[in-house]
Amino acid sequence: MRFANQQNLWIDLTQLGFVYFDANYNQDAESYAAFGQLEYDLTDQFTVILGARWANETKELDYLNLEQTGLYQQIIGTDVAFDFDQNSVGDLAKHDEDSVNGKLELDWKPNDDLLIYGSVALGTKSAGFNVGFLDSTLVFASNTPETIPFDEEKLTSYEVGFKSTFADGRARLNGAAFYYDYSDFQTFRFELLNQVIFNTDAEVKGAELELETTPWDGWHISLGLSALDATAHDIPSPSGVLRDRNMVAAPDFAASGSIRYEWAALGGEFAAQLSGTYEDSMYYDIQNVPVSQEDGYTVGNARVSYARNDWELAAFVNNFTNEEYLVYTFDFTGTFGFNQQAYGRPRWGGVSFRYNFH
Repeated sequence: MRFANQQNLWIDLTQLGFVYFDANYNQDAESYAAFGQLEYDLTDQFTVILGARWANETKELDYLNLEQTGLYQQIIGTDVAFDFDQNSVGDLAKHDEDSVNGKLELDWKPNDDLLIYGSVALGTKSAGFNVGFLDSTLVFASNTPETIPFDEEKLTSYEVGFKSTFADGRARLNGAAFYYDYSDFQTFRFELLNQVIFNTDAEVKGAELELETTPWDGWHISLGLSALDATAHDIPSPSGVLRDRNMVAAPDFAASGSIRYEWAALGGEFAAQLSGTYEDSMYYDIQNVPVSQEDGYTVGNARVSYARNDWELAAFVNNFTNEEYLVYTFDFTGTFGFNQQAYGRPRWGGVSFRYNFH
């Protein structure tokens, strides 16, 4: 598979009176992969699953950022703010990676209503390049050529769990515990005008529990719980001190649930549903600065509908408690003295109509 990504980025800082950047870059990528999976029944109760995947991926980046006002020409003798390609930086502008990943899983099914499993898996996330508004003068960006490429992320995951059915098939309960060991975990920090991806090590420990049940005719109930301990190691502070930090957008605890009731009337089917999610406190910046922290929130949604034959009419209200919560922040306090915050939608509602064509 081969693809190319080309983009022009413009930043107009002429209101500041001194700079106008025009950043152009083109990235070519080519990848090949082969994979397979084998499932083998050792006994009537035990099954082993083996999977493997080989991949080769190459990426090349051509990047040129030009300053348009003539200021750089006067000060440093050129309008080139940043030049990054194989001619200027050699192999830094190219990735050529081979990866071999796989999975080993053992399933035990003591009866028709219970599956217990354990697995070990290896995975890889592709390498890449930092782009944006790169500036060799280090006024608007702090990247040097060595910080433009970032390496593959490698993951070794361990998981044990179960899947079960009970109450005469009216309920399902699934649970899992896992440990993720990351090598060269890809995370990011904000530096001046740029978001910079870099590699470090990390580990995640967690557990999940899910319940789905139909205790009575017409009733559907689901619940989900998760606990997480997600740590990125050796994160450099602005002063260069290495510290462990919580991963971005990784709450220690989360929960979700819904309850739905359906009943027949007027030649069709009515349904009423309540659902909600809870997210514990989390950070939206790998530095874990207080200004990037969301203290935790709960969002509830409601929906009613009427369906008949091939059509459905519904009305809904999402975030009906009008909860105010952050979904992301961009910390520019060190550069510009402010923190850019993005909030989730406030209370909002509407109606919808759906028709299924045959």
